[in-house]
Amino acid sequence: MKRAYLIALMCLFFLSACNGRAADDYRKLRYTHELSETTFAAFAGKPLSEKYGNVRAVKVMYDLSRQKLYFINSAFFKYHHEFAAESLNDWSSLLEFNDANYSDGHRRRFFLGNLNYYPAIGRYLLELSASDEMGVENICRFYELVRESSKLDHEIGFLLNSNRLMNLKKELSEKLPVTDPAELYKNLRFQSIAAYSAMGILRIEPDISEGMRPVEANEILVLGVTPIELPAVRGLIVSEFQTPLSHVSILGQNRKIPICALRNALHDSTLLRLEGKKVRLTVRDTNFMISEVSELDDPGQNKPVISLEKDLSLRELIDCSELDMKDSDKVGNKAANFGELCKLSGPKHFKTPEVSFAIPFWFYEEHMRRCGADSLIEQLIASHNRHTAAQTAETLKEIRKRIRKTAVDPALIRTIDRKLRAQTEFRTFRFRSSTNAEDAEGFSGAGLYTSKTVDLDDPERGIEEALQKVWASLWYDAAFTERVIFNMDQQNVSMGVLVHRSFPDEAVNGVAITKNLYRNDYPGYVINAQLGDVSVVSPENDIVCDQFVCYPAQTDEFYNNTVDVITYSDLNGGQLVMTPEEIKYLSLELERLKRYFARKYRNYSSFNEFALDIEFKLGKGDRQLYIKQVRLYNN
Repeated sequence: MKRAYLIALMCLFFLSACNGRAADDYRKLRYTHELSETTFAAFAGKPLSEKYGNVRAVKVMYDLSRQKLYFINSAFFKYHHEFAAESLNDWSSLLEFNDANYSDGHRRRFFLGNLNYYPAIGRYLLELSASDEMGVENICRFYELVRESSKLDHEIGFLLNSNRLMNLKKELSEKLPVTDPAELYKNLRFQSIAAYSAMGILRIEPDISEGMRPVEANEILVLGVTPIELPAVRGLIVSEFQTPLSHVSILGQNRKIPICALRNALHDSTLLRLEGKKVRLTVRDTNFMISEVSELDDPGQNKPVISLEKDLSLRELIDCSELDMKDSDKVGNKAANFGELCKLSGPKHFKTPEVSFAIPFWFYEEHMRRCGADSLIEQLIASHNRHTAAQTAETLKEIRKRIRKTAVDPALIRTIDRKLRAQTEFRTFRFRSSTNAEDAEGFSGAGLYTSKTVDLDDPERGIEEALQKVWASLWYDAAFTERVIFNMDQQNVSMGVLVHRSFPDEAVNGVAITKNLYRNDYPGYVINAQLGDVSVVSPENDIVCDQFVCYPAQTDEFYNNTVDVITYSDLNGGQLVMTPEEIKYLSLELERLKRYFARKYRNYSSFNEFALDIEFKLGKGDRQLYIKQVRLYNN
């Protein structure tokens, strides 16, 4: 009996050793013709584009000349082209390789793809490059080859990751188990928003609302609802997914604090167990880690003061066509950048909103002097470090009250009214905040200040009220707090106003970022677009907008007209809200803007990594492209 037990133990040890050696042997293989769960685990790496977070990928290649399928080990080969050159004696250049093997022509030697595992849906999906022009017959042939050569525990599907493939959905779905991006996106559980690390006390709240216990600066919040304003905290986990240009995303990148989205975060067992404890939260591109710590660190409060420039020499309204970036100390960054857009607009390019002019800082400063808010601000700046949050909030409230209750200089109102009525095409206008503490390098200020609409036919939406509310928004609690966090020179903060016609009726609104957020130092522009005026940065009812990557066609023919879809709008029946021609036209204009502003800033590691945050619209009817805002994207 004892001898049999020893033999059993030896056999078990031998089998374990064999399995260990087998796993090691798989990792040493450069490729295989059949894929099991073990080989997938050994071969898998990150996909080149991390659009969906925690995904594992194995490159797949079918050689049409040899009629052999290869699953490629990611540890040895990052690109299909590398494998073809080293293992299959294909000596074509990268340009020649791409031109031949992503077309659907006779020169094609290889079918190329990724077999990705998506934990969110528990499935393997075969994915082509969004630039691949492979036809339906070859897609089905490639899919069957992969399926027949795979011995996996989960079903293999096919991902429709481009508008071209979505247009083929009906035909492909009759032959393959297809998955579209919207289905994949809605099942994702985790989203990285700001990949940083911090320590804090974990606090779980369904929502931030009035009457609740005040939020402390050393807390990491777990929220069920996206906050309109983000208090000074060390980190955030929110249940609702965000677009890259949502206010929470921008604030996280600016403050460099960890932020992520986690579906059902309020009910996550790990978070519930750590509630009220000191923790470290680390957000990465594909996942997050949270663990208990014994003590909190001191993040350091001795930040250098950020100086703000303020020039009060300009004492009249000025057309935006006469402005450029050098005027930011007179009219604010938003209006100065808008002036640059005016210079770049034209009949063959984009339009900027018409009837545009700026109301300089001087008018705001005069109003502050007349209403007595300037003395309150001096007192607040001198004493707020000694005051409680409630005392600071009360002083800010009084500052805003004085600004709103004091009549605006009648001469200014008459001048603005004459300027607006000098034309007859437009009757409604946007009065937009333009401060020296927003739209700046290192500080976006997105969502901190207010814009108001003026209607020449509605006395309830008049010029005076719009000016009062925009000026007062400089002293919102959230705006003041954000400037404190960044240690800004509050004494010199000032508010100009950018005025232009409004868009009461628009076909599409959107935001573009002129860099590829999902692949480092690589071409590509990330676009968020939505029907009408439904917001892409703070949508109601968690409505999803179009999210996709397009490419500057004039710089890389391989990506010409490529649209790499992440998800589709909830409001447009599974189709992008912009046509392929409109997306191409937009990408060309984005490239033009990027090159223009890159020459002005020059402070970036590479051109691919230089990024602008650009707001655009398509007009109703003619779908004319308008660009209404440009600023640096700080990340």
